[in-house]
Amino acid sequence: MKRLLAIATLLLGAAWAGSAVAADSCSLSYKLKPGQVWLATVSNQFKATESGDDSTQASGYSVRYRVLKGEKPGWVKLEAKIVAHSAQGQGGIDYTKLTYTADMHTSGELRRIAHSGSAMPPMPEDQLAQMPPQYAAMMQQSAEMLAKAMQPGVFWFPELPEEKLSVGDSFEVVQKSDLGGGTGMQMQTVVKSEFTLEDISEGLAYFSVRQRAQSKAGGMGGSSETRTAGKADAIFDLEQGMWVEMTAKSQSTSSFSGSGGMSGEMGGMQLIRYRMQLQ
Repeated sequence: MKRLLAIATLLLGAAWAGSAVAADSCSLSYKLKPGQVWLATVSNQFKATESGDDSTQASGYSVRYRVLKGEKPGWVKLEAKIVAHSAQGQGGIDYTKLTYTADMHTSGELRRIAHSGSAMPPMPEDQLAQMPPQYAAMMQQSAEMLAKAMQPGVFWFPELPEEKLSVGDSFEVVQKSDLGGGTGMQMQTVVKSEFTLEDISEGLAYFSVRQRAQSKAGGMGGSSETRTAGKADAIFDLEQGMWVEMTAKSQSTSSFSGSGGMSGEMGGMQLIRYRMQLQ
């Protein structure tokens, strides 16, 4: 009997050790399934400081994602539609007319990103007919730039590492965007994020994030440069295979110059929250 108890104790100890190891490491992958509908709610608060004056702006938007069957194993097709935006109606802009599509791998890699619709107010046909062709083309390019500027906010979830992570391990994500073309404006942005696994509990992986970003813009007689540094907390649901929450705090400094020798600087603090829910 004592021998059986000893064997049972060893087995229980081995099982406990195995579960402890499993709780200290995990593999990340997006587990989106055809037929699912996800809703992302994003809120943003920005406190700007310029020449000693403070001003606070609040904004936000919501995106509904429909998951469709992909063309290859390990891939799905995402259809992402903006269903609400705080800037709705300002200057006639309507973000809810934009729908994005992309092929997404379980790693988070995106391919064939595209969009349909236009957030810009429609122009009457008779006015278009009277416009110089170059002006009409510029308006079209502006609409494209507006849609592309919103794209990183729609597909905000980062690519995931292939290797298994243990508590304390990190992985880096670099996201780049290049806006402009024939609009007279150019903007290049690079965002670097380092995710560090802090804890695994009840099927959730908790991360701390360090972020740095640099953005340069130029055109129409002016230029600007913005540098941003911040920290974030993020939660990944290992069973559902999706980030369910991310809260980022950052501080930015911008410098700008224009025609006639005009120049200046401004800074600001930003708080942005992402929440993702399966509908």
